[in-house]
Amino acid sequence: MTKGIEISISKRKLYSLFLLNLMKEIEGTTRFHKLMFILKQEHNIPIDYKFIKYHYGPFSSELREDINFFTEQNFMNSNSLFIGEDEKGYPIIKTTYKISNKGKKIFEKQFAKKEEKELFIKAISKWGKAPLNKLIAHAKSLQ
Repeated sequence: MTKGIEISISKRKLYSLFLLNLMKEIEGTTRFHKLMFILKQEHNIPIDYKFIKYHYGPFSSELREDINFFTEQNFMNSNSLFIGEDEKGYPIIKTTYKISNKGKKIFEKQFAKKEEKELFIKAISKWGKAPLNKLIAHAKSLQ
């Protein structure tokens, strides 16, 4: 990337970066999806992701694309760990996400609504570190 070029990122993408910035780390893709869904449904944050019902509750292919975008652009770091196989023999991979310094800079330049930050903090304090099974159950109850 050439210095001096301004990067513009959609607000939708910034919401996921904002969540990650506040949490410092998100353990698991499933947790990432459920937290974004809860922010949208329960806290009325205008997150422009379409969620579908899936095996472990709400899932958004757009959020998955945004996570991939941020990882490819080095706005966030991801670390994947093979933790076993499910009952059908499919691999179980746990990915941990962290915001990078580059991501923090982009975020700080392009995002800062106090009201939304307070809603994010409220949701994170309640659901951010909740056991995954409770997070999934709550997200499913909102669908």
